[in-house]
Amino acid sequence: MSENEFYPSGSAEIDRPRPTIYVVEHHASSRGSLADLIVQRGFRCQAFATADEFLAAGAASRPGCLVVDYELPGISGHELQERLANQVDATPMVVTIGQSEVPTAVRFMERCSVTLLEKPFQQDELFRAIDKAVELDLVQAKVRRRFQQIGAAVEQLSSRERTVLQAIVGGQLNKAIARSLDVSVRTIEGDRAKIVEKFSAETTGEVVGKYAQYELLAELGFARSRSPMICG
Repeated sequence: MSENEFYPSGSAEIDRPRPTIYVVEHHASSRGSLADLIVQRGFRCQAFATADEFLAAGAASRPGCLVVDYELPGISGHELQERLANQVDATPMVVTIGQSEVPTAVRFMERCSVTLLEKPFQQDELFRAIDKAVELDLVQAKVRRRFQQIGAAVEQLSSRERTVLQAIVGGQLNKAIARSLDVSVRTIEGDRAKIVEKFSAETTGEVVGKYAQYELLAELGFARSRSPMICG
């Protein structure tokens, strides 16, 4: 365990299921106080003085979120958010700001992955924001897994099976599909059975439902290297 890592009492370092909260705060006293509060709440915590230190530490473990001061030396809180937004699976952020910084921080409001927390804030305000960010991260992870699972099934399909699936989704019956592919109806029935099996489904209708989800998520951007943020 490094000097910037904090764990709840009685928690082993390898206790991965606990969400990890990453604090990026350049004031040592504030950084220590935040880390103590977060650990007392039962979260794991890693604290950094600058955004550069956080980025150098590597990818954040999930689920979790960042608690970042808006005014940081070097890379600012806004610049850090912009950098993370271009990475795979950007981590939700809670950004703490002073009253004088509110007007310039309005740009954050357009991003559903960011919660602004004006200083001074109460403990319950902090943990409401953290809980919301962690929940968002959990929901995004669930949706990503769903997309990946269905995508893996799609990848297993042969070229003809994909054509048959598209025809089924389009509402075509076996006879019409067989005629368009110049094969027998029995062949199409066999293809349908294989498609159902590869999708780990019970019926063709279930396959159609899963594929509709897959297409929708792909349209929303889950097929790109960086998954989109889901607003709660």
